[in-house]
Amino acid sequence: MLLTGTLYQEGVPDDLFMPVPVVFEVGKNQRARTTVYANGPPTHLKVVLPAEPRRVLLDPDLWILSIKTSESRIKR
Repeated sequence: MLLTGTLYQEGVPDDLFMPVPVVFEVGKNQRARTTVYANGPPTHLKVVLPAEPRRVLLDPDLWILSIKTSESRIKR
């Protein structure tokens, strides 16, 4: 399964570089964890997963300071 998407950050400089932990819930009790390296306001990503994720969590442990973090699904 190839998951593609874009990580958007508002109000950040164009040269911001920030590692963002991401967790993918796949299967009944399985999780895959990776780090996406955000580079500027929009960051395009491609992640290979063992199965279609049921859920994608950005910064699930709240390591990054932010006012609002949200995940949205655009299309399958």
